[in-house]
Amino acid sequence: RRHTRFKCDWSSDVCSSDLCQSILDSNPRDLIALQNMGNALLNLGRYKEAILICDKVLQFNDSDEYSIKNKIMALEKLGEYDSVILLCNTILSKNPLNPWLLNSKGLAYNELGQHDAAISFYDMTLKIDPKNITALLNKANSLFFLENYVEAIQNYDLAQKIENNNKISLAKSEAFLKLGKEDEAFLAAQGLLISRSEEHTSELPVTLE
Repeated sequence: RRHTRFKCDWSSDVCSSDLCQSILDSNPRDLIALQNMGNALLNLGRYKEAILICDKVLQFNDSDEYSIKNKIMALEKLGEYDSVILLCNTILSKNPLNPWLLNSKGLAYNELGQHDAAISFYDMTLKIDPKNITALLNKANSLFFLENYVEAIQNYDLAQKIENNNKISLAKSEAFLKLGKEDEAFLAAQGLLISRSEEHTSELPVTLE
């Protein structure tokens, strides 16, 4: 989830960080420069530095959406998922219907191995935004880890109807293999098999479209 947002048309993250630093040297409270600096550092993989810059922005404006997202993504990259959950809780207490934050919280629980908790937050996301492909795929992956391959396939189907790509096809193919359905797995791997969600039963009937 590479988040890009520049208020200036700068050609590279290195250039951006240098220009931002030049601005901040003369005005350390320039919020636009701080926002862009945090974004550039995130994209450069300098995650700890990005978090420090995001924190500076949040000291001035604790609801700054871009710095919150950048900080969460930097924490994810560092594997600090407990911190992600704490930050999401803080922001969600003020804005409980933010699908991006709900999905991020679910992802953090998933990475901590708490797949049932993760799914509950993906479901909250999907209640707000039923076509949120990230939440659909994350939910499918958590269901896969829980060995609930039938429901995983259903969610891969829903995601595939929004955006059909090879990664989804291969993930769905693997789920079919886990069910011992080799023919369906072969078709799914080629992106040819999209089951109709409303026709799914415990036997998982397959419909070619």
